[in-house]
Amino acid sequence: MQLAVVSQNAPSERALARLLRSWGFEAEAGAEHAANAQAVILDARCGLGPVLRRVERGVRTLAARPVLVAVRAHPDDITPVELARCDEVLFGRLRRREFTARLFAAVRRAEFEGERRPFRALVEALPLGVFVTNREAECEFTNPAYERITGLSLVEAKGAGWVQAFHPDDRDRLFDDWTVAALDNRPYEGVVRLLRPSGELAWVRIRTGLVRDGGRTLGHVGVLEDITAQREAELRLQEAHTILDVIQRASLDAIFVVGTNREVLFYNERVLELWGFADERELHDYQSRVRLIERELREPATFRRFVEQAYEDAEFTGRIDLALRDGRHVELYTAPAVTPDGRWLGRVWYWRDITERRRAEEERDRYFRHSIDLLAVTDYDARFVRVNPAWTRVLGWEEEELIGRSITEFVHPDDLELTREAIARAQRGEELRDVRARYRTKEGGYRWLSWNTAPSARGVAYSVVRDVTELVQAQERQEELLAVLEARMRDLEEQARALDELRAQAEYAATHDALTGALSRRAWFQAAVEERPTALALFDVDHFKRINDTYGHPAGDAVLVEVVRRLTEALGTDTLLGRLGGEEFGALFRCPPAEAKSRAERAVEATRAAPVVVDRRTRIPVTISAGIAPWLPAGETREASLAKTYEAADKALYRAKRAGRDRLVVAPAWQRAA
Repeated sequence: MQLAVVSQNAPSERALARLLRSWGFEAEAGAEHAANAQAVILDARCGLGPVLRRVERGVRTLAARPVLVAVRAHPDDITPVELARCDEVLFGRLRRREFTARLFAAVRRAEFEGERRPFRALVEALPLGVFVTNREAECEFTNPAYERITGLSLVEAKGAGWVQAFHPDDRDRLFDDWTVAALDNRPYEGVVRLLRPSGELAWVRIRTGLVRDGGRTLGHVGVLEDITAQREAELRLQEAHTILDVIQRASLDAIFVVGTNREVLFYNERVLELWGFADERELHDYQSRVRLIERELREPATFRRFVEQAYEDAEFTGRIDLALRDGRHVELYTAPAVTPDGRWLGRVWYWRDITERRRAEEERDRYFRHSIDLLAVTDYDARFVRVNPAWTRVLGWEEEELIGRSITEFVHPDDLELTREAIARAQRGEELRDVRARYRTKEGGYRWLSWNTAPSARGVAYSVVRDVTELVQAQERQEELLAVLEARMRDLEEQARALDELRAQAEYAATHDALTGALSRRAWFQAAVEERPTALALFDVDHFKRINDTYGHPAGDAVLVEVVRRLTEALGTDTLLGRLGGEEFGALFRCPPAEAKSRAERAVEATRAAPVVVDRRTRIPVTISAGIAPWLPAGETREASLAKTYEAADKALYRAKRAGRDRLVVAPAWQRAA
């Protein structure tokens, strides 16, 4: 690079020129050399203004102004105007590396902004990212496409910042390969990943070249091409190829692809296994492979017609089943191979061994024909598609009389609604279990049929139907018998209830007094033996004979009924009250003796409290006498204890009557029991 050195005196100019020449530059001292120099170096140690004016006067007439670089400047000795008039200013001591880098950057900047402005416009318009670095790989320039691709602006990329655009895992490899290419004096090209500030990953192809001036390297220029979409497409294509390869290897079909001239483009291993080609050359020759296949077929003419039809019609798609001489069955399917833009590439042939499927179908058909159940295949609208012979046996209709007709045409009118509901459920995909309806026979009668139906995704339903006429009739007879039995059971239950009521009435009559409802004498004494009473009381209606004689026996009966009611209320529900004689009553207490005495006293008071109302004109005052004794153990039997206790209570009752009646007298044994 041609340099001119200008200072305020000649010795300074010559000294600086010698220094620059020792650094490898072609430097001349004096302002007269400015016209032929690419850059003018201004020595600003003694001030920049005079030196700057001296050079500017000399280059006014030049077509291209040289680059002005001020060196050895001091910040306090340079004005903003002088700073703006220079292309580059270096302050302080002059250092070779810094000087070289900033000099070349200023020269390149001037070239882009000066006479190479059209070239710069072209670079900025490129869709490729362009970057320029100095010899130390520090970025000095990027175009707009670089920022769009990397996400880094020129300010962010300058210096070492541009390195941040590359993925951390790819940086070392990139610079190692780049360095090797630079040392070999050749361009570098590679594919690396970018990690944009947004975190987005991108793929770029990078190409770099050396910028030289004579034998010296001035820097590098590089181009980035965003190949993210291309890379993703390549990965998808690679994945698709891998998937197709796995499919064709794993496929049970023999896959054979031929071109427009019937030449072999592709085949998988199943082709060789199926047809046993000993020499693959036979496979590639059309006539040879056709003859070999025809030798294995029972009906080779059918196969040849199918093949010729496929080759005559480029859009033909079809399938055919073929039987082999060794007993196997194969299915042949063919379709044209056409590109998305309609270009015909050839034809694809698929061979599938269907021997096991055919055997299964034959077994299925055998079962279908001989099943005693009625088997049917129906479409979405419940029309018969296929039936087995059992339908003719049960209903009398021939197969051709059923196919294509709806099952509702044969259903009894009373069962139509239920049948249509079942059809709707099957159309929704529900399985049907034991759906019964009557179906018309060819002779005009009806048979009960039970349907079990499984809908399929193919729009048809498979049904197993059973004739349940005898079962339904048996169930109807059973229901009739059950109805008769239920009626008989109801009659028996009514009779049993009546007997229970009579038995209860008889038992009540046997154990209760018919007039008062109190226990009978026998039931009372039986309870006294079986129960464990705490005390026993005897009650006698005072002057009852006088009441009968005065008011009559009906009035006497009313008095007895009312007395029992008052006694029951006063003695409590846990006390057993019995009628022991005409107007004599006994009470067996289960409560403590003291409570028993208190209840007996209330009974006497309750009887006295109000006259017995017989009718509107008859009111009879009534009182009772009572004797009470605690339960007195005697001997080993309950009967003996009852006799002893009863005797004590009876004596107390006697004393109550002799004492004037209308009172309770306690047996002497009471004090001892207390």
